[in-house]
Amino acid sequence: MKLVLVDASSAILLFKAALLERVAACYELTAVPAVYKEITVAGQPGALFFERMVSGGLLRVCGHERPAALFQGFHTLGAGERDTMIAFFQYPINFVIMDDRKGASLCRSKKIPYINALLCPKILLFSGHADAGVCEEAFGRLLRIGRYSRWVREFAERAQRSDLELFLP
Repeated sequence: MKLVLVDASSAILLFKAALLERVAACYELTAVPAVYKEITVAGQPGALFFERMVSGGLLRVCGHERPAALFQGFHTLGAGERDTMIAFFQYPINFVIMDDRKGASLCRSKKIPYINALLCPKILLFSGHADAGVCEEAFGRLLRIGRYSRWVREFAERAQRSDLELFLP
């Protein structure tokens, strides 16, 4: 099973789109402690859900060290995104699910394989983990609640299986 790191905004978007459990069933979904802290703030939507996912083993929380050498270029990120990027280099991670704009930009510049939550419905469809109806509905929800640029939306709409092969379970 592929080991995948998720940032807080992606986890929250996937939760709101009712896709997080499906995604977690396909991958060894993992978050760094800073992300877990962000998504389990008492009283926030999904906090108890995320706690249950961890206690049920559907979401892992991994610890990591923060060597100074790995901070280069990460100082502009929030703690969750920064620690996610650092953890990528410390574990045998297959890819990152990152919806933070600065984080995605750094993923590109550091050659870290990543997707955003908007691509998850297509990945579930192409891998046979959800049908077209579920995927269309979730994609629409993600478009309504997420803040995606035009080019990100257009890529997600036209993405084919071959474009996403690296990310398939």
